Amino acid sequence: MDEQNENRLTDVETAPQRHGTELAVIVDPPRAVLFLAGFLFMLFIAVSLVVYHIIPASLLFFVLALLCAHSMAIYGATVRLDATGVSKSFFGLFRRTIRWEEAVEAGSAGSRVFTKGKPTKVGTLYLYVSSEKMDDNARFVMMLKWPQLGGPILMRYTVKRVAALESWWKDELVQYNTGRMLE
Repeated sequence: MDEQNENRLTDVETAPQRHGTELAVIVDPPRAVLFLAGFLFMLFIAVSLVVYHIIPASLLFFVLALLCAHSMAIYGATVRLDATGVSKSFFGLFRRTIRWEEAVEAGSAGSRVFTKGKPTKVGTLYLYVSSEKMDDNARFVMMLKWPQLGGPILMRYTVKRVAALESWWKDELVQYNTGRMLE
């Protein structure tokens, strides 16, 4: 029994330890605030129309409020980088995690995929971590159809976020449609 415990301790001590900068950020703060404002405005209009008994129009504004709430949940989700990997959740709900052992690719990508030939018009830059190896076509689809359920975890590009990702990710970050923005 003592030998087994001793072997377990040795395995834990020799296991590679990851060290890096822990970070918890909102996916895209400006868009999250914009959709929050849209949600509150549409909800206010819908409730006002109910008060004046204009039900069909109020239903339309409730639907628009729900669409804004959905977008707010996407852009307002929290992405966390830590020793276990990258995780994304919205107020602790709908957690999705990619452990570092499962991560195959990390990089940056521009959101304007149809302007790939114009190096100054790349759109919003995002950082991503993927559990699948991607080629240019897969990256194109990722940015075109973002957000994808079960796809890569994305967050808006900032210098602080790049530094945190690089502190955990030991390979080179892939660049897709970044133009002159990262030169």
